[in-house]
Amino acid sequence: MFANLKKRKAELEKERVLLEEYVKEAKVLNKDLKALKKTIEAYHKQGALLLLEDLDEDLIKKLQSFTEDNVIIIFCKDGTRMEIKSNETSYKKNTGAIK
Repeated sequence: MFANLKKRKAELEKERVLLEEYVKEAKVLNKDLKALKKTIEAYHKQGALLLLEDLDEDLIKKLQSFTEDNVIIIFCKDGTRMEIKSNETSYKKNTGAIK
């Protein structure tokens, strides 16, 4: 029984070390995320960045006025695109590679 307890204690110690490594990685990622958030907020305040949360009906109409067919297409880095058409009340998101 003592051998089993000793073995289990060693296993738990390995798991504790692994958890500590994950916590360190999480702290680094959290720090990077906070820096990215500050950068995005700074660009947004300068008007150099448009967030999806900024898209309201008035802004969509203004953007559509710049196009001939009243269609706005937003391309994302992950290969998806969002089409906003003037005759649709709901916005659709198309997936696929950007060509």
